[in-house]
Amino acid sequence: MLQNNNLGLLSQSTCKSQRHLPIRRLVEFIFTLFKYFFLFFLQLESYAQLQERNTELEASNAQLRERNAVLENESNARDEVNKENEHELDQAKI
Repeated sequence: MLQNNNLGLLSQSTCKSQRHLPIRRLVEFIFTLFKYFFLFFLQLESYAQLQERNTELEASNAQLRERNAVLENESNARDEVNKENEHELDQAKI
C-alpha cells in the first residue's frame, strides 16, 4: 500500500508539472516576443540613425560640390589671366 501511495504522489507531482507546462510555454513565448520586439526596435533605431547620418553626408557632399565649383571657376579665371599675361609678354618681346 505504501508503494501504491508513492506512485500516487509521483503521478500527482507529474500532473502538477504538466499543468505548469502550458504556463511555462506561455512565459517563454512572451519572453521570445519581447526579445524580438526589442531587437526590432534596435534595428529601427539604427536605421533611423543611419538615415540621419546619410542626410548629413549628402548635405556635406552638396557643400563640397559647391566649393569645388567655385574653386574650379577661380582656377579657370587664373588660367585666363595667365594666358593674357603670357600673350602680353610675347607682344612685349616682339
